[in-house]
Amino acid sequence: MKPTAGTRGENPKSVFKRIVAFQANPARAAAEDAADVAWEAEADHIFCRVSREQERGDPNRVSV
Repeated sequence: MKPTAGTRGENPKSVFKRIVAFQANPARAAAEDAADVAWEAEADHIFCRVSREQERGDPNRVSV
């Protein structure tokens, strides 16, 4: 059995530090969401360009 805060085996301060370390950071989450949106937009753009080139029937010319 793992000791919890309040027992003799673990310092309550270390438990508090672990809890604080895993709290969400709103600024980081917003930055990650913005990066995901930008990446998805770029991937969609590349996919559309490749699809258009393939529809034209020239498999040797794929501009990315």
